Amino acid sequence: MEMSIRKWSRDTGIFVTTLRYDGKNKRSPNILFEFGADASYPFHNCPAREELFVLEGSAIFGGAILTKGGCLYTSADSKHKFTSKGSCVLLFIVPEEVKIL
Repeated sequence: MEMSIRKWSRDTGIFVTTLRYDGKNKRSPNILFEFGADASYPFHNCPAREELFVLEGSAIFGGAILTKGGCLYTSADSKHKFTSKGSCVLLFIVPEEVKIL
């Protein structure tokens, strides 16, 4: 049985919910982020492609503003950060663990 786990990230000010846990790789490739007002996720590298969907609110990625219904696909080895504009809920599909820079 797979369970979702919701936890508060003190470093980023974000609630992180794992939607599907991969026991073999000991990580979740599907993650729901709930940002508070003006919260941010630090600059990081994505070794594999990353997919992002904005479910509520809006967020800033590399100077671009994505709003509800927006999506973003990054290339492998993409380095970036993201910040909420107000508050937002984002769904990420991340096939490999990101590395904080």
